[in-house]
Amino acid sequence: MKDVTELKTDEESVEQTLRNMTPVGQTELRDETSGLRAVLEYPIKTLNVIKSPVRYQVDTGALIVPDFSTTPGFQLEHFDVAHVAHNKPDKGEFFLRKPRDITRKDGPVWTINDYSERKVYSCQNRLFAATRS
Repeated sequence: MKDVTELKTDEESVEQTLRNMTPVGQTELRDETSGLRAVLEYPIKTLNVIKSPVRYQVDTGALIVPDFSTTPGFQLEHFDVAHVAHNKPDKGEFFLRKPRDITRKDGPVWTINDYSERKVYSCQNRLFAATRS
């Protein structure tokens, strides 16, 4: 990447998306209980935009997201795989990949891994436009 510019407004995000820029996201998560902090940086695969009214929405993944609710220990074991969606600088929705039971009326139960658990974080989201060299 040659140049990276932070997109600070919805208008800038929509304009740069329509110019086919390469979008990059950054999300900072903080856990008030433990004091832990994580900064996620990721390429954005899908960035939906509307010209009027001016709005955008990030929808991308899969990402590695810390699980702050686990007990202390070897921190590397406390992560989830998730997709993220956000359209505001201070809130993000994470759809976590978790085991989920599937049943049929008279059949067996299966367990699959699916993005079935939704978790909303207060966080700090930033968008960047990257120019290819």
